[in-house]
Amino acid sequence: MTSSDARPGAEDATPAAHRLAAQLRYARDHVPYYQALLPVGPITSGNAFAVLRVLPVLTRQDVQADRPRLWSLEGDPTGWRTARTTGVTGNPVEVAIDSAAREAERNALHRHVTELVPRLDESGYSVFHLTLHAAARSRVAGQAGNRLVKWNLSQAWPLSDEQFADRLRAVDGQVVTMMPSVAATLVDRVRSARPALIVLSGEVITESLRERVGQAFGCPVTSMYTLAEMGIAGIECGTSGGYHVSDDVVAELTGDRVTLTSLTNRAMPLLRYDTGDLGDWDEHACSCAAPKPLLRLTRARSVRVLARHGARELTSVDVAKLLAQLAVAAVEIVQEPDRVVVRYRGSPLPETTATAVAASIRGLLGPATVVDVLRAETVTEGPTAPLGGAPTVVGGEPDADAVVAWARKQFRGITGVRAAAITGSVLSPETYTRYSDIDLTIVVDENGSRWLGLATSLHRQLAGLRVNVSTLAALRDAPLVRARLLTESRLVLGELTGIRWPTADEVTAEARFWAQDATAILWTQATAVTPSADVVRTAWLTSRFSLDGLRYRYLARGARSTAAANVLALAAAENAPALEAIRFSLETATERLPPFPDEGQELLVSALSTVDWVRRGLAAGPGAADDPAQSTSA
Repeated sequence: MTSSDARPGAEDATPAAHRLAAQLRYARDHVPYYQALLPVGPITSGNAFAVLRVLPVLTRQDVQADRPRLWSLEGDPTGWRTARTTGVTGNPVEVAIDSAAREAERNALHRHVTELVPRLDESGYSVFHLTLHAAARSRVAGQAGNRLVKWNLSQAWPLSDEQFADRLRAVDGQVVTMMPSVAATLVDRVRSARPALIVLSGEVITESLRERVGQAFGCPVTSMYTLAEMGIAGIECGTSGGYHVSDDVVAELTGDRVTLTSLTNRAMPLLRYDTGDLGDWDEHACSCAAPKPLLRLTRARSVRVLARHGARELTSVDVAKLLAQLAVAAVEIVQEPDRVVVRYRGSPLPETTATAVAASIRGLLGPATVVDVLRAETVTEGPTAPLGGAPTVVGGEPDADAVVAWARKQFRGITGVRAAAITGSVLSPETYTRYSDIDLTIVVDENGSRWLGLATSLHRQLAGLRVNVSTLAALRDAPLVRARLLTESRLVLGELTGIRWPTADEVTAEARFWAQDATAILWTQATAVTPSADVVRTAWLTSRFSLDGLRYRYLARGARSTAAANVLALAAAENAPALEAIRFSLETATERLPPFPDEGQELLVSALSTVDWVRRGLAAGPGAADDPAQSTSA
């Protein structure tokens, strides 16, 4: 049976037959893997389905072993994107996806959304894909009439319930997509967020979870059958349940296994791909208007049931996908008579991560479920084997204590170093972003090429590290660096003796040159013919220049602190212009807010106004006697 019709013999007369014939011819002519598998004779709409069924089923192992031979020899690879599965079954695969396939997926989503909420077709909307993946990047992902915004909630999750709920209101009136396990994590913290529609995908969805999500968000909930390697394979039927197979795939059942063929992706065509999901066809005529076969998934991938609560089940796939997102290396899940225990390996989890794990499991099994998340000292053997598949890398901002301890080890046996200190936003998690550097300032007796080797070695070991090597004499020409070393740094070794606090005149002189450079950089960015699509990076750039401008202003007026929170407090005390824009930039840069589409230029303009305000203040002198910024402490 296929996507075109559930009745045998009717498929060859459908538009899908024409598209399938074209995809098979393309694969034979341009994809090495299929050249020996597909016949050399004509492939037409009349025989396309018969040709397809002669092909062997393509397994995950096949994709892993023959990935280069599955790439097309035609097309422009610079426009391809790589989709990677989570690997929760132990067989992660990577698939190249071309722009046409991505566009088809966005269009399919748009059609489904506007069928369910017609007013959105006229008013316009954004699609917010919410994830808790520690390594995911918040970004504006594309446009097909409406923007798709990926928002990694990992940075917002540690906020208080009230603060988190307030940030989540960014999705009000918009469309939200997410995996059921993410939705299960959020339901207890939603409060007043009110999107127009929620689309769940990527996992099997229970009716009880669907109801809880709908009640929590106060909006309709629908679902799609999606795979990272195939895109949208099925659209939920609101009348009969189950999924109507997408026009962009051919679906078959091999035994009870769902096998899919992409009709859109030419970069790496997957023909008769074994998804690992289990399903069956609904032989009853669907009462909705869609003349398409109805596929019911009986289970996604090969799973083990780890815990039950009434009719609800917690499977290995549910948990492994969640823990992979949160970068938790799980050892085992055990159901005890009065609770569910999650044991994990590695360093102790932050409390916010542990609560996210517990919240998601409660969301899947029911709010009354008691969940304990414990660090495993030893791994016990029993009916629940290790889950595997979860990465061991730690996401989020680096731990300052760990960075300092690591850096101290690197200086053993190194001579000629007076002091070394970590500075910057790594010490201030509320301002640390994925674009922030980890600044290591090394004060040496004598500068020279000998330090290149040390800096190179340090760079190799710690991504994002910026090594600044300077003598005491050179630091005399860097008043802001001196102030930050003395007020917001962590010593790695030595003492910061010999580094004196900068005078107001020194700060003012440097600030005037800085303002010229900052204005030129921001102006160039704001007037670019093609603005940067990376709103998060733009927000980081604007927040960095704005905060440095405030630091110069208040150091020149006698303040003795450079920490972001303190200079923002001083700015608030004198009702500084564009202060809300600076805070908004910081929230976006740190991903506590999503990267709103088309905000980049406005952020750059606000930073320009802040720099100009700082420049004018420097020219005017220290200000009136009652200016709160004259305070010598923050």
